[in-house]
Amino acid sequence: MPGPGGIPRRVRSASWPALAVAGNGLVLFAFVRLPWASGAGVLKGRDFTGPALARLARNLDLLLPAITGGPAAWLFPLLLYGVPVAAVAGALLALARPWSRDAALLQRGTGLAGLIALLLVALVAGTLLAGPAAGAYLSQRPGIGLLAALGGTGLALLSGIQKPGDDTAPR
Repeated sequence: MPGPGGIPRRVRSASWPALAVAGNGLVLFAFVRLPWASGAGVLKGRDFTGPALARLARNLDLLLPAITGGPAAWLFPLLLYGVPVAAVAGALLALARPWSRDAALLQRGTGLAGLIALLLVALVAGTLLAGPAAGAYLSQRPGIGLLAALGGTGLALLSGIQKPGDDTAPR
């Protein structure tokens, strides 16, 4: 049953650090273990996790062929590797809650890390689905890892936008 602000009461009553750790943990698991994209054309039948997709994009210049070579060739892999970096940062901020005197600052930092991860996942999804080489080497359907990462970033972002009084963690 939805509570104030449309957020279900069960989710609202959960501790924000628990939501942040769960969401960021899901993002990390999705990045490392679940496929973000499937191959098409010569790569048909292969699935690519986050790190494999970053290697593929860097080594073969498949996803952003217009900017091959030089520092620009690292753009897509950096976007991809920014996702777990933001997730780790958000989880560490949430785990530091018991030792902090300013839980609201940590909560805002966790929400910001979730927002950054969400934006990075959205940029990666946009590049995969509608980028210059979309459909040529990779399927234009998002993999389960990409969808799980979106869900995890949503949980992490939700943990950061709860009202400060919603924190049920002991002080």
